[in-house]
Amino acid sequence: MKQVVADLTMAVREGSLLSQALDRHPGVFSRLMVAMVRGGESAGLLGEMLEKTADHEEKAEDLRRRVQGALAYPIFVLVMGGATLFILLVYFMPRLMETYLSTGHALPWPTAVTLATGRFLSGYWYWILGVLFLIFALVRRKGGSGKAGWDLIKIQIPFLRTLVLKNSVVGFSRTLSLLTANGVSLVKGVPLAAKTVTNLVMADRLSVVEEDLIKHGSSLAAALRKVPDFPGLAVDLIVVGEESGDLASALRYVADQYEREVEGWLKMLTTLLEPALILVIGGVVGFIVFAMLMPIFQMDVLAE
Repeated sequence: MKQVVADLTMAVREGSLLSQALDRHPGVFSRLMVAMVRGGESAGLLGEMLEKTADHEEKAEDLRRRVQGALAYPIFVLVMGGATLFILLVYFMPRLMETYLSTGHALPWPTAVTLATGRFLSGYWYWILGVLFLIFALVRRKGGSGKAGWDLIKIQIPFLRTLVLKNSVVGFSRTLSLLTANGVSLVKGVPLAAKTVTNLVMADRLSVVEEDLIKHGSSLAAALRKVPDFPGLAVDLIVVGEESGDLASALRYVADQYEREVEGWLKMLTTLLEPALILVIGGVVGFIVFAMLMPIFQMDVLAE
């Protein structure tokens, strides 16, 4: 960042506009940020525009952190539970069964299945890790297409679907509100706002709105009604904004409303997910312990 700032300083001193200097670093400054700065330069309101852009970025980052924070504990439970299962299957299970196998008795089916799973993991764990790493590398190499496939799956999962759609509405509406409030036309603002949507499937659907605005002269609300899965309530609120001549305020209200709904869904999702994960992992661990103890109980019965 020190090098980037030094380059911006040099570019401005040499006579470049700040927007032109920012545009030289697309990996750091988004197209939205460059467009906002360019609009501020044109209107003579650069300071105000930078302040609004910073406020927008802070709100977007705050929402991303809340989403990540809500998922941190379930992911931790899943990782620790997986490690516990791996240790039980690979280390404890074979050693505990050595004594019973030496007697020549047939294993109960739960024990046989668990022992076979442990042997498979013990013998091929590095192959499993290799395959998972290869799949991860292929997805990263494909980039957008791989992420688009995963994003499409996310909007098919019931609880996750609602969260993703509402989050997409928040990002799109807040950005477009900021742009329209500062004199950026809908034709230019819609594609920029669509690019801020993190789900690639919804971003592609929203980018088509620009075509309706240009070719068919549709209103924003009419164009959004054609977007699959875009909430009808949000469209109705945008209609009110268009008819009252205050579209930016309506879009900001939509973003605030759906951001509160996203927070509510996050709380509900994590409240349900945490005990569900603990229950599933506890059930699997219980099954393994049961499978380990069954032969011991059978040996006691045979001894009697």
